[in-house]
Amino acid sequence: MTGRVFHTSDWHLGRQIGRYRRDTEVDAVLDEIIDIAADFAPDLIVHSGDLFDSSRPSLDDLRRAAQALRRLGEIAPVVVVAGNHDTTYVLAFLKFMLSDMGTREGDEVRVRFATDARPDGLLVAEYPTKGEELTLRIGALPYLHPNRFTYDFADPGMTTAAYTERIRIVQVWRSW
Repeated sequence: MTGRVFHTSDWHLGRQIGRYRRDTEVDAVLDEIIDIAADFAPDLIVHSGDLFDSSRPSLDDLRRAAQALRRLGEIAPVVVVAGNHDTTYVLAFLKFMLSDMGTREGDEVRVRFATDARPDGLLVAEYPTKGEELTLRIGALPYLHPNRFTYDFADPGMTTAAYTERIRIVQVWRSW
């Protein structure tokens, strides 16, 4: 028994070279990613961060992300994990767009987002494989910036060790 997971990341939609927007190139790459995913026929698709290149993507980039993620969602369920360039608010808006502005819920929504690193907000989900002989489990941990924890540190010399310990706690919070 095997489960098939297709991984993609770091699209950095909105990235420019000087004043030159790379929309044509980006569209071609997204089409290629979607074609490869369709050929691979995965049970789950995971985008592991940095959908966008900035915390304030343009409307064109939001549309481009929504269309690409919807197309991937037609192939298999999709989990998008927030990267260091992604913001909770932008991904929440994208989630709203992909749920047809809140009119679709639950199993109808094929794209889910992991944006919350608090133990009670982690995206932990199960996805049955196509033959349903196996269940894939995912525990998605979004990017955690060290500044999110520094307000609790009493000793600046212990910041790295304390941060590492907190990340470990978040990672082992759910036992399988």
